[in-house]
Amino acid sequence: MKKINIGIIGLGRVSQIAYLNQLVKIGKINSIVICDNNIELLKKVSIKYKIFKTYSSYLNMLNNENLDLVFLLVNRFYSEKIAEKILNDKKKIILFSEKPFALSFRNARKLSDIAKKRKKTFFVGYMKRCDDGVRLLKKRINKLNLGKITSVNYFSFDGNSFENSINYIKYKFISRHKYKNSPIQRYLNTQSHSINLLQYLFGDLKYEYSNMSTAGEGTAIFKNKNGIQISLTNKFNKKTLWHEKMSLFFEKGFIDVNIAAPFFKNQKTKINYQKYNNSKNFKLKNQQANWSFTNQINLIINYTYSKKNNKKIKLYPELCSAQSCLNEFKLAERIFTK
Repeated sequence: MKKINIGIIGLGRVSQIAYLNQLVKIGKINSIVICDNNIELLKKVSIKYKIFKTYSSYLNMLNNENLDLVFLLVNRFYSEKIAEKILNDKKKIILFSEKPFALSFRNARKLSDIAKKRKKTFFVGYMKRCDDGVRLLKKRINKLNLGKITSVNYFSFDGNSFENSINYIKYKFISRHKYKNSPIQRYLNTQSHSINLLQYLFGDLKYEYSNMSTAGEGTAIFKNKNGIQISLTNKFNKKTLWHEKMSLFFEKGFIDVNIAAPFFKNQKTKINYQKYNNSKNFKLKNQQANWSFTNQINLIINYTYSKKNNKKIKLYPELCSAQSCLNEFKLAERIFTK
């Protein structure tokens, strides 16, 4: 079986903690090439992870390397340009980009259309879909005998999502991009995750109304095709720990889901449920404790490895394509349209 060759563009904190630490240990990978325009960071990462194929230009990397898969892990203001180059490249490269892969619905649709036209596989990093607790909830939600869902409340408080003990090579990031971190951009960066997860569980959402502040905080109300009302309340607060919770209300009971913070490797998503005619609180036990990033990476690597070796593999619903997440951009823009 042929092993795969991968490239990594962007070597910042998320890249090091969530991707590089794991990718260097995977046996199905033949070679890893890394790229960053920060020369000092590039050298330090190269030494730490013993990866000696390095580039400061992603264009040179694409031209000189025979890659099967590229991880695009740059600051979101730079993703669009690089993604377009990779998608238009003649080589059959599978592209994985961290979210959000564009800054607007228009540009996201443009990139998705290029991928479709070029017959390129384009995945987006919504790793919460790969959380073992979320997977379990999706599998068991209709088997708990709670009746029909009446409403869903989602609370997303964007605090510190990194463990203090996390070790990575620090660097100084200087943005030269013309875009500013506007309220809609902040919202898209954090709450596209929440909207994507809600759509993974309940199907496509339709915007109803919202009461967003000028800071981009507030509550947005959606409905799915079954008419279930879904509220999403968000707040930005870096001084506290990340807090993310979802409450599902049914005819006969409710489910509380405490979602693990993104970069707490050993934290589990906790699911409790209760029937209205029973005071006992039940736990939906999660037998697995894999980190959501680990699950996502394994799916992407296994998919790429199978494709290279002409083996059929199921496109798991946990892997999110660019085409399937366009509605997150549309909804985010609708929320901020007065």
